[in-house]
Amino acid sequence: LELVRVGDKVLDMLGDSFPCLIVGTRERIASLQKRDEEIDALTDAIVIYLHKLASTELVAPQPTYLQQYLGVSNYYEQIADVIETEMVADAYKRLDHGVQISEDSEKLLRELYKAIYAAAQLTFEAVAENDVKKAADVLATKKHVNGLMERARSHLYLQLKGEQPNQLTEYKVESNTLENFRRIHLMLRTICKLVRSSASAPEAKE
Repeated sequence: LELVRVGDKVLDMLGDSFPCLIVGTRERIASLQKRDEEIDALTDAIVIYLHKLASTELVAPQPTYLQQYLGVSNYYEQIADVIETEMVADAYKRLDHGVQISEDSEKLLRELYKAIYAAAQLTFEAVAENDVKKAADVLATKKHVNGLMERARSHLYLQLKGEQPNQLTEYKVESNTLENFRRIHLMLRTICKLVRSSASAPEAKE
């Protein structure tokens, strides 16, 4: 139950990350950043509890699921950290340098953001329900997400050749966003691989 609760909070952070990056005020960005503290506290408590369980005599398939939960908890925390450190820093950079994300760039980044958010929703449901089908659906999004990233990269490269004010800073913020989304999507797929491998372990089928 606690792992599901953490997933909900990480999803909320992810949901607010892109709006904060594009139009967030300092107050809204600071609020987003602060939410990571609660997630850190929850994941720490989960890890401590799971380690205590590991010291007891477990029977199959409990060890398999325990390893899955430890891994998932770690990746939840890492996703929140990417938002709390990297995306928040770029949101502040936008404000500090008066950067205005271009309409074309925002459209491409928003399309990618929606794909990442949908994958996150499905991932957290797969974890909560131990649903291999939903995990497989997330793994199948790799090609689509990579295609969106390539389109956005090509656009950013062409835009860099322009001479608008703050062009370089805008490029850095936008390219950082692509990298952050890439990292988050990779972690989501890794979580789904944990779900899939746990479900396919021999002891989990007995």
